[in-house]
Amino acid sequence: MTVRLIVHRFTVFESEDPDIWAASPLYDWEHSEMGQWVIDHSQGMPIWYRDGLDQQGHYQYRIEAEFDTEWATIFQLKYAHW
Repeated sequence: MTVRLIVHRFTVFESEDPDIWAASPLYDWEHSEMGQWVIDHSQGMPIWYRDGLDQQGHYQYRIEAEFDTEWATIFQLKYAHW
């Protein structure tokens, strides 16, 4: 059984092309300890989504990954503080 988890969230200020501005936070997360752990233990590569503008004019982004149940539990225990 697999579990899909949101493993990271961040915001980007409204711009003409927010995905260009999201590249840096995506890169930073991918090369962080958490990002490397997720890449090493998830089934397939994590996928990012842009959710749209919030009330402050920021685009909301999330990164999701699928894990086996045991790795999902370990992720939640290891990174629940974020």
